[in-house]
Amino acid sequence: MKNYLHNRTTAQFTNQEPTGNCRAVHFGFRPIPRMTNTYLTPGDLTEEEALELLDTGIYAIKSSGGQVQLDGNFVFMSTGGYWVEKGEKKHPLKAVTLSGNILTLLSRVEGATRDLSLDGMFQLGCGKLRQYPLPVGTGGPKLLVNEVQFAGQT
Repeated sequence: MKNYLHNRTTAQFTNQEPTGNCRAVHFGFRPIPRMTNTYLTPGDLTEEEALELLDTGIYAIKSSGGQVQLDGNFVFMSTGGYWVEKGEKKHPLKAVTLSGNILTLLSRVEGATRDLSLDGMFQLGCGKLRQYPLPVGTGGPKLLVNEVQFAGQT
């Protein structure tokens, strides 16, 4: 990913080129920039190898929603996770939140697991600007990312 999704309006507002990425729930809504399907390619790590490389940090599990601003700053929630020490899951976490800049985060991916999980969210989906639910698909391997800002509770 090298840039953000834009229509003519958001591209002009941010002084970037339009990408033609607009969708709407139905004809009664104005099309707005939003993703369709996002999938990441699996890597060559096992989950155990990824945890070993992580050493100490947070292992977040499955996203449950979030938002991205025009400048790429995001907040995403996770259904939970684990505090990892020396490559081992130590303490369960709930309500884990990740934040940062999406292009910065993607530049800090250090590895990906072999496993691939695909999720078509046809009953939930994206709810941007009250256009809910617009079906989206997500998926990919587990990612090992360096320096992500987290918040959560045990």
